Order: sequence, then C-alpha cells, then structure tokens
Amino acid sequence: MSDNSGKIILDLCGGSGAWSIPYKEAGYDVRVITLTAYPLKIDAPHLRRRSHGR
Repeated sequence: MSDNSGKIILDLCGGSGAWSIPYKEAGYDVRVITLTAYPLKIDAPHLRRRSHGR
C-alpha cells in the first residue's frame, strides 16, 4: 500500500461522509465539504433574467 498521507481529497457535498470513508481508511486526508458547514452565496445576475416561456 502506498503512503497517501500527503494527499487531500475534497468530498464536495459529502453530507455524512460515507462515500469517502474508504479513502480515509487508506490514509488520505479527507475533508468533507457540505453547504451547511460552508454556506455559499453566489451572485449570478445572468440567472435572474426571465427565461423563455415564463
């Protein structure tokens, strides 16, 4: 088994983190990132325009 201790895995929208458990067990530095822990505010004016058919 190789040394994975210096490798980082970002488990984006990971929720419980269940998906990344095997990587953590293999020695990776796993960081579970969820929207509730890291709220994002995106200002996208182009998304505020009316779409066709509305």
